[in-house]
Amino acid sequence: MHTLHLRGQQVHDLYSLLGNNENNMTFSLAWALANSHAFLQNFIDELNLSSTRNLTFKIQLQEHSTKDKGYTDIEIHGDDLSLIIEAKKSRNLPSKGQLQRYRHRLSARPGSKRIVVVSDCGKEDAIRCLPPKVRGVPVSFVRWHRIVQMAERSANRSGNAEKKTLRQLAGYLRGIVRMKTEEDNWVFVVPIGNGNPRWSKLSWREFIEKRRVYLCPVGAGGYPHESPFYLGFRYDGKLQSIHHVDRYEITRDLHKYVPEIHPKKKWNWDHFVFFLGKPIRPGREVRSGPIRDTKLWAFIDTLLISRTVQQARSISAERERRLRKVISL
Repeated sequence: MHTLHLRGQQVHDLYSLLGNNENNMTFSLAWALANSHAFLQNFIDELNLSSTRNLTFKIQLQEHSTKDKGYTDIEIHGDDLSLIIEAKKSRNLPSKGQLQRYRHRLSARPGSKRIVVVSDCGKEDAIRCLPPKVRGVPVSFVRWHRIVQMAERSANRSGNAEKKTLRQLAGYLRGIVRMKTEEDNWVFVVPIGNGNPRWSKLSWREFIEKRRVYLCPVGAGGYPHESPFYLGFRYDGKLQSIHHVDRYEITRDLHKYVPEIHPKKKWNWDHFVFFLGKPIRPGREVRSGPIRDTKLWAFIDTLLISRTVQQARSISAERERRLRKVISL
């Protein structure tokens, strides 16, 4: 048997050729649902739904609608059951507005209907952020971790062909989930300046020290598109504190969440409002090192044991490189 290698690593199955972005994860899920009746039935059972008349479903990927001008990730349609699956990578969740755009796609369908959100956010965040229904259609939430478990359970009750497909899916997704588990220990470290912004009664440092909030644009100027688990703050030439992000909001009305911000100040782009947990202080002084205004990522343990923030970043980058190599095997 010949061997195939990708960037120096042997490829053992088709899933190994996929990356770890959102589309790749969605395509892998749809492929397994279409090629394993046991897996599809387990997925339906997970939603507490039943389908008694169907033996065959039509599964559609990235179906476009001229009515809502959008694409759904996965649609599953049968004689007595219709599902729309919105799959998100990491802890991202779709907005209520995005889900509402899909309501007409299910309105004329017979039988049970459900909108399903797949993500790795926490259950509490999902309950808080997702509507229970969209125009009468129930909304369910399933974690990617649970998808892995369903694939493994279904493989144990399947024939050889399905078993191979599901075990490969579980291995592929487990690698991404494992990577995300490691990523949950990342800290996004930002520099904090002196003085007050013109639109606030609080100084930049008082936002953190007095109110335990941090504000930044979403996905602009080097800021992330999704919320980190931890934020670190450095000023006066050293790391001052690390905080768990207890919760966050995305808004253009910052005054709604921070009264000290002038109510007439409006933004034309979305901002994160991060609500921070108690500060974690390094046990010894951690100097910034040869960096100036750079925003950077580092694992939380490296920040607590390194002499400089720069050193922590270097150690973290090397660890991530090794982890990606292991997962790709």
